[in-house]
Amino acid sequence: MRALAPLDLAYLHIGHGGDDELLHTLRKLWPNTLVLNRAGTDIATRAKDIEDGLADVVTVGTMALANPDLVERVRANAPLNTPDPATFYGGGEAGYTDYPTHTA
Repeated sequence: MRALAPLDLAYLHIGHGGDDELLHTLRKLWPNTLVLNRAGTDIATRAKDIEDGLADVVTVGTMALANPDLVERVRANAPLNTPDPATFYGGGEAGYTDYPTHTA
C-alpha cells in the first residue's frame, strides 16, 4: 500500500474477502478514494461502510442488474429482486430488461 500511494492513483478497488481486520488496515494505509466490493451483503451494510469511512464508494453490481430501479427501491425501503446469475451476460433481454420494477 505504501508503495502505491505515491503513484497518486484515482482509486483503489478492493474485493472484500471476509477479513475485516485487513480491510480496516488497508483503509488506514490508503489515502485516496477506496471503492469497496462487498459482494453478497445488503444495502445497509454497504451504506454503513461509507458512513464509517471504510469506503468512499461501494459497488452494487448484481443488485443493479436485478433492480433497474435500485435507487427508487432503496429510497422506498422496498424489497429487492433476487438476481438470476444464469441470465447474466447471455446476450438477450433475459436478466436485463425483464426484472419487474417496484410499484408504490
